[in-house]
Amino acid sequence: MTDSMPVTRARTASYDRATTSEALPRATGPVLLATTATARSHWALKAARRAAHSLGASVEVISVIEPPPIFDPLSGVTPLPLMLDESFRAEVRSFLSTENVSVEGESKIVQFGNIASAIRRAALDAQAQLVVVGAGTHARGNEIRSGDLATKLLTSLPCPVLSVAEHARSTFNHVVAAIDFSPASIAAAHTALQLLAPNGTLVLVHCTSNNEFVGATEALAGVAFSPDDANKLLRLRDRFAEWARPDVKLEFRQLNGNAVAELLNFANYSESGLITVGTHGKGFLERLFAGSVARHIFRQASCSVLGSAAPMPAESIRLLIETQGSATSTEPAAWKQTLDAFSARNVGRRVRLEVDDVDFGAQVQASGYEFIGAEFNEHDARVELMLGSTHNRSNHLTRSIPRVTSVSIKRDDDNRDVALEIRAGVTVSLVTFEEGV
Repeated sequence: MTDSMPVTRARTASYDRATTSEALPRATGPVLLATTATARSHWALKAARRAAHSLGASVEVISVIEPPPIFDPLSGVTPLPLMLDESFRAEVRSFLSTENVSVEGESKIVQFGNIASAIRRAALDAQAQLVVVGAGTHARGNEIRSGDLATKLLTSLPCPVLSVAEHARSTFNHVVAAIDFSPASIAAAHTALQLLAPNGTLVLVHCTSNNEFVGATEALAGVAFSPDDANKLLRLRDRFAEWARPDVKLEFRQLNGNAVAELLNFANYSESGLITVGTHGKGFLERLFAGSVARHIFRQASCSVLGSAAPMPAESIRLLIETQGSATSTEPAAWKQTLDAFSARNVGRRVRLEVDDVDFGAQVQASGYEFIGAEFNEHDARVELMLGSTHNRSNHLTRSIPRVTSVSIKRDDDNRDVALEIRAGVTVSLVTFEEGV
């Protein structure tokens, strides 16, 4: 079942440092095309070229063959037979020539071994901003099920992966972006914004589960958004309106039912050329459960699919703050960058510092001071909160918080920072900003 939310451009405002909204950092590497050098690879190549044009990048090519192992009682596995080696190289040369692809260094393009591992190494070495693969079988001797190569790559790459369906359109005029409010799903939708054709439509789709399956084609009457989801979607609307080009049309839909079936039905009904999904992690349980929606979408979609893993920890926290208004991080790897950015946005604002301790209860430790900054010391997991005056350095107060366990940031409906919370076990230090500053 689906419900729609009208979209208007975010209101214009003279945001100060505390309210600046930025899109994801722009990558500068190439688009890496992983091809089987068969006729079916034509569609992936077209999509890679179009994506590279949209991203202002070049296209690099890799073709990998994973031969069946041949047992040798003396040495174990024998090398690839010379005839098969030369035959594969000839096929690659022929495909690239037919497609008018000019390349240098055939040894770099043609590689042998595990397909996913070889593509991963090439993507990391090139610092690729996007990897493009065909959605069909991606091996000669050892078949990889349709869509599985993309999901394997997503668990080990920092960049998005685009799986291109055979006969798929290389120009994406209508994109369905599956949103579960995770940084990964937001990052995938953001990449789609960059790939969207002029005057294209991006539909942000949120799925909720219930016991009654209702097909997307029957659900245009829809149901109401839950208050929590509605608030999150409103913030997403504002952020994506800021990030999108003026010609892009943004829409929102809420689907009720089985997430995989609803997304696929809605994409087919709306004749979308691309579905975007996010994956949640690299662990075994994540692949079994949280990643199951993405995996099934990659396997079953008739259109192309773009997937993204979660950005780096600090970037994930920033995305959550931007799009949901609050975020909590228990990962020390994210704290330094997160606190540095928070300090840069809010230096000079007047604050109130409260400390809630089990021994003394909640107490106000400072009020009326200007916020100077917050720093994280990685060596002893310590956060320093610095208050004082930007004009009089002698008037200052520092709170040192050792053994920090979490960092949280909250914003108001105008996307303005309103609170910073530092937890060290059961002790909470809370910085809030005084009204009007």
